[in-house]
Amino acid sequence: MDSTADGLVSRVARELVPRADELIAEVEQCLRREMPELWERPDARVSDSVAEHVVAVLSALRHGVDPGGIEVPATEVERVRRVARHGIPVSAVLRAFRLAQGILLDRLLEEMARRTDDAALISEATRSLIATATGYVDRTSEQGVVAYEEERDRRLRWRLSMVNEASMRIGTTLDIARTTQELADFATEHFADLVTVDLLDSALNAHDTPAGDPPASPVLRRVARRGVVGVQRGVEQV
Repeated sequence: MDSTADGLVSRVARELVPRADELIAEVEQCLRREMPELWERPDARVSDSVAEHVVAVLSALRHGVDPGGIEVPATEVERVRRVARHGIPVSAVLRAFRLAQGILLDRLLEEMARRTDDAALISEATRSLIATATGYVDRTSEQGVVAYEEERDRRLRWRLSMVNEASMRIGTTLDIARTTQELADFATEHFADLVTVDLLDSALNAHDTPAGDPPASPVLRRVARRGVVGVQRGVEQV
């Protein structure tokens, strides 16, 4: 029987290591249910991150590592950056940490109750466990928030620069065809693989359109098209 709080924490963590896959699956199931937005984007999913966090915490508890000494998974910062790129709020990242922490603590406390009925020992071990888990989550959250804000600010600066450049390059003349091609050119240079611009025939030939009721089936004309592999100019019916 473990006679110290640290010994009890180490023991229950060691007992959970062989069941880590079950614990990881439970955390993932909870996050899928409570936070589906973290699973809608394949490159921002938390599945790999969950496994790394659970293994890191169990290993630290087992060996009595101080919270400040637990290594945050190297992939976590990049994952948070991807979350920021998709516009998912940082509050979702922080809530995911708290939900995972709650599940892990519940399972550790359940294991403690199976190992001893010493209320004083369990109380002391629980305080130690919560301090370690909270310290880890706080440090991980702080790093995540910093990475999120850096990526968000970088994206905002990029968008502003795009708007400024677009305002100078698009609409340099009053010619509709040229303006639409400038739009297509700009978009494919910076963020699009393929751009097509279609306008109503009535907008292109307003001076030739007789007054009266509009046509039953409006005709669209493709006035600009550009892909990353080439340019197509001219007007065609679509």
